[in-house]
Amino acid sequence: MQTQEARFWYFSWKESLYGVYSLLALNNRFINKSVENCLACQSKILTFPIAHKVGLKIPNSLISNSKLAINSFFNQNSQVVLKTLHQMSLNLENEPTMLLTQKVSEQDFFNYSQQNESPLFLQDYIDKLYDIRLVVIGLEVMACKIDASRSQIGRVDYRAYDLPNTPHYHVEVPLEIKHKIVSLCQAIYLEYACIDMCVDSSEQYWLLDINPFGKYLWMEYATGMPITRTLSQFLIRRQLSSNTICF
Repeated sequence: MQTQEARFWYFSWKESLYGVYSLLALNNRFINKSVENCLACQSKILTFPIAHKVGLKIPNSLISNSKLAINSFFNQNSQVVLKTLHQMSLNLENEPTMLLTQKVSEQDFFNYSQQNESPLFLQDYIDKLYDIRLVVIGLEVMACKIDASRSQIGRVDYRAYDLPNTPHYHVEVPLEIKHKIVSLCQAIYLEYACIDMCVDSSEQYWLLDINPFGKYLWMEYATGMPITRTLSQFLIRRQLSSNTICF
């Protein structure tokens, strides 16, 4: 994305794909209602209050560009992590990369100005035992335990992909958690989503992220969970039950 040609390539693909997705949605062949709904549901500002209403636990969070609010958040939470509001593609030494969750201190924002800074997304750090990535398909919820506790680089964010030290397991989560996750997805009109949670030493489940465009194939390879088959069957059943196709 550093050249005009690369930006032209990117936005041409984006507009083409969004047009196809919108046409599929018009013909009732697109999951999650519409592209616009998916994009809206990536927003923590929208989804976290709804998740709270259905009874899911969320770490103390702050989205703000107020230096006073940021300093106050550090005073109220012993350990704080910085996250991105929306993941974006970056390059480091000509290799694709992304910004991972990282621990930060109040001192890191000493030069943060009083105005015109971009909003930060800060969260209370949960000292987790392991991560759970849930794949929601309709009323079905499949869960993968991702244990990065032995990884020095993946302990805070397993997306560092230190795979030899980050085993994956197919697990079952408590029925209560499944019900709350399904209720959340129904409230925001998502038939498919990848939900990131973590589990602390008290066996409490904490919601970290909701991704309507979430990837899952690496988990299917690692655990054998039939995610692709389940998704295919869901789409076929939904299409067969639809009586109207628009042209």
